[in-house]
Amino acid sequence: MTCLPLKGVHVVVPTISRTRAEQIASTLLVRLTELGATCVIVANNQAALRAVLSEHLEVITERTNPGFAASVNFGAACRSDWSVLCIFNDDLKIGGAARELLTARLIELVESASEPILASFDPEQPRRIPGPCGVFLNVSLLEAAFRRVRPRIKPSGREGTVMNVAGDKYHSFSAVGFTRRLWETLGPLDERFVFCYEDAAYSARANALPSVRVVHSDCGLIHEHSASSSRFIDFVLPATVASAREYLAALGARPTVARLIIAAALTVRLLLVPLGGADLRKHYRAIRASFRQAGSIPKAASLPPFDLCL
Repeated sequence: MTCLPLKGVHVVVPTISRTRAEQIASTLLVRLTELGATCVIVANNQAALRAVLSEHLEVITERTNPGFAASVNFGAACRSDWSVLCIFNDDLKIGGAARELLTARLIELVESASEPILASFDPEQPRRIPGPCGVFLNVSLLEAAFRRVRPRIKPSGREGTVMNVAGDKYHSFSAVGFTRRLWETLGPLDERFVFCYEDAAYSARANALPSVRVVHSDCGLIHEHSASSSRFIDFVLPATVASAREYLAALGARPTVARLIIAAALTVRLLLVPLGGADLRKHYRAIRASFRQAGSIPKAASLPPFDLCL
C-alpha cells in the first residue's frame, strides 16, 4: 500500500504569472502531490491559465483578480476534504533540502490537525502586528527605509526548529498552514483586505485566543519578492491604501482619524518615492490616486484585471 503522509493537505497558490506558476509547480507542488497533497493554482490573470503543469495539478479561476484573501478563500472552498490548508506565494524559491524540511513540518501539522494551529514557514523574521503607527510607517515607506538602514538579522542554525510566535508578532502569509480546526474557529481570510493586512489581521485574531497555537519554522525557503508590486504600483498602492483604511477601521479607529493617518502617510511617501523601486512617474500617479482613498467617499480599489496582457 502506497504511503501518502500528506493526504489531507490542500495547497493554494494564487498567481497572475504563467512563469511563476510553472516554477513553483516544478520545484514544490509536484512533489507534494506525490505525497498525497492536493494542489490548486488560482489564476488571477489569463496568462496563468496557460501554465503547463503536471496532470495532477489543477488550475482554477473566477476570471477576475479579487485580491489575495478572496483568492485563497476560493481555492480553499474548492475542496471540502482537507485537514490542513496551506498557502504558498508564487515567488518562493525552494531547494531540495528546504522541500524536505517543509514536508516534515507539514506531516507534523497533519498529525495535529485536530488542534487549532497557525503554522508559518515564511523565511523572514517576525514583524510586530501593526497598530495605527505601524500602518503609517508601512504606507509612508518609512518602514522600508528603516529596514534598509537596519535590516532584520536572521538567526543562524534554526532551520527546521519549531518555535512559538510572540503574541504581538506575526509572519507574512507567503508560506503558511492552517489546521481545519483553526479555519473553522476563525473562519476564512477577511476579503475586505484587497491587498495587504489580511495576514496581520488573521494573526491578531489567532493570537487573541488562548487555545490557538501560533508557531513558526524556518524551512530554508527563499522569498524572492516578485517585481509585480512595483510593476503594477498604479493598481497595488491604491489597493494597499484601501486595505489600510479597512484595517484601521477594524482596529477601532474613527473614520476621520483613519483618513488623517493615510493622508499623512501618503504625504511623507511623496518624499520617499525613489525608495519604492517602481517607475517614478507611475508611482507619483499611484499616490495621487491613493489620496482618493483618504477622502470621505473612497474609490473602489482594484488589482490588475484578469484580461490585462502581461
